[in-house]
Amino acid sequence: MTDPTTPQGDPAASAGQPHPGPTYPNQPHPGQPYAGQPVTTPARPGRGLGILAIVLGLIPVVFGSILPFTYSSLYSTFASAGLGLLTGASSLLTLILGAAAIVVGAIAARRSGGAVTGGIGIGLGAGLVLSTLLSFVVSSSLGAFGYW
Repeated sequence: MTDPTTPQGDPAASAGQPHPGPTYPNQPHPGQPYAGQPVTTPARPGRGLGILAIVLGLIPVVFGSILPFTYSSLYSTFASAGLGLLTGASSLLTLILGAAAIVVGAIAARRSGGAVTGGIGIGLGAGLVLSTLLSFVVSSSLGAFGYW
């Protein structure tokens, strides 16, 4: 007697091996996704680091955009030396976060899937580091020539 679920003449069934399962008309090969089923791709390891590099580069940009609006209220609260220390600390934090964005972006760019986001992070970090260093050089030279 034959099993009604097994097709007639199936060599796998006659050899005592289990049947691989039903095939459907929209599934050309067993193991492939069905038609209409979403195809998932594995996560790319460099993309998360690239996004982290972008965030590290954007934090000083956001806070640097807000800080000048707070100078008037801070100037009435702090002495000018305190305001200078706050500005110096902000510049140092910008320099550190910009360097971190460059490093993390370079790591992301070397991994698969993170070239674009890593490159954006490198660009943001390089812009932050260069502008902070240029600002330091200009303010130091103005102070050296007696303009401060």
